[in-house]
Amino acid sequence: MQNEQQENFVSFSTDGLILEGLLHRMPGAKAAVVTHPHSLYGGDMYNPVVETICRCYAAGGFSTLRFNFRGVGASQGEFENGCGEARDVLAALDFLKDSGIRKIELLGYSFGARVLAGLENLPKEVLSEIYVAPPAGFMDFSDVGFRKDLRLVVVGEQDEIAQPRLIKKLLPTWNSKAELVVIEDGDHFFSSSMKKLTKILTDRLDTTGSYG
Repeated sequence: MQNEQQENFVSFSTDGLILEGLLHRMPGAKAAVVTHPHSLYGGDMYNPVVETICRCYAAGGFSTLRFNFRGVGASQGEFENGCGEARDVLAALDFLKDSGIRKIELLGYSFGARVLAGLENLPKEVLSEIYVAPPAGFMDFSDVGFRKDLRLVVVGEQDEIAQPRLIKKLLPTWNSKAELVVIEDGDHFFSSSMKKLTKILTDRLDTTGSYG
């Protein structure tokens, strides 16, 4: 599997705002959209975990799109506590659909996962969701119900923001068939376990061919 091209800056609109993103276009009609951690705590599309996820999927033959939520970097607007950010994700999906993408995997890291968990009426092109370190110890997930497309949740064993014990309690509500992987000694930032996260995602792509 080869990473044939490079990421290019793109822009798309939502709510009258222009958002910036990085698109790595690969041959074919499958893509991954990756959302970043909390906008008010330095989160953006250049986050190392977001970059790692994009590299894994590009190596697996996916187009990848990462973007800055409203109010981050050169994206217009201001932080909207997940509500406006959810519309940002839908705009990103429309942008990919307009470019011919027909199979989409949604992946969110930390706050980005919480944004995904709040999305309703996802388009039929979304075939799978993956949450990396959903911050259940920091944000309220009580209103998150069944997520039919959720396939995988990855957390670090030592993560105090996405505590594994909380995720285990919530997962049956989200999707009892979703897989939970706890990375031994991993923390919220995967500072010493990025290779393990890479292997988990790569192995899943190799095993399922993308959508498991």
